[in-house]
Amino acid sequence: MTENGTEMRTDYAELLSRAKRILHGLRKLGLQPQDKVIFQFQQNENFIPVFWACILGGYISVPVGVAASYDDTNADTLKLYNIWEMLDRPIIVTDVSLEQEIRKLELVWGVEGIEIASAESLHTYEEAIELHESNEQDFVLFLFTSGSTGMPKCVRHHNHSIVARTMATAQMHNFDQEEVLLNWMPLEHVGGLVMFHILGVYLGCRQVLPRVEAFMAKPLDWLSWMDTYQVTLTWAPNFAFSLINDLKEEMEQRSWDLSSVKHILNGEKRLSPKRPSNSYACSINIICVQIACSLHSGCPKLHPASFFSRLTEG
Repeated sequence: MTENGTEMRTDYAELLSRAKRILHGLRKLGLQPQDKVIFQFQQNENFIPVFWACILGGYISVPVGVAASYDDTNADTLKLYNIWEMLDRPIIVTDVSLEQEIRKLELVWGVEGIEIASAESLHTYEEAIELHESNEQDFVLFLFTSGSTGMPKCVRHHNHSIVARTMATAQMHNFDQEEVLLNWMPLEHVGGLVMFHILGVYLGCRQVLPRVEAFMAKPLDWLSWMDTYQVTLTWAPNFAFSLINDLKEEMEQRSWDLSSVKHILNGEKRLSPKRPSNSYACSINIICVQIACSLHSGCPKLHPASFFSRLTEG
């Protein structure tokens, strides 16, 4: 789903085909297994096939949030520069609409020859035939901390850690192919990518992936998406519940059929049931009351969770 709410539908067969085409393109650029690929994507429809192309080719995906501006040195471009240098200046893959913006970084950083490719150009190749034969200890994903206290720290994930976490989650909660998963958080976030998108691919279930900007513009659309797509699984960090709580009067004037929802995961800070006045707890209660009215049988399970990605390293 694009920022303005336009739907773009695809299936897993098409995703695999796109990933194989992009893999062929990356190989044409000379990439070898375990090379790093920095992501700079505004569009989920490019992020996702490039990520799976990296998986199929044995490359290490390095998702980094896009900068508000590439015209000067700011927190975003400084973080990107530090990551780029730390990883020995790997290729940056982006949307074609951002390619020229990112090329401005040669002047900002005072360097020449930043290797940049667009997902659209990589997709012009035929499907790759041979896929990389990975092993459990191959690294597949590097996630970086915000770097707010200095140099960003790299959290390295390999095949085994991600597969084990995904399979355990599905087994623990009895998730299956019939789920409908909703995630509007950025895919460079561990929750958006590892905890939800990869889980959805493992299950082979339907996924609804709006942009975070769409939620920020209209927070109650989160509930509308649950209703429209009959979502069974969703999640959000604490700030989302706070935004919902700020709209509780509007919420009380509207209605949604949320009877399909059975699992809401909450991330970040722990919520204390002993503090009912807490705005987060209040908003969660409002959501659960709304769902209970649809179900006539009580609230879905709300699962607090920590997104300290570094705990899953190695």
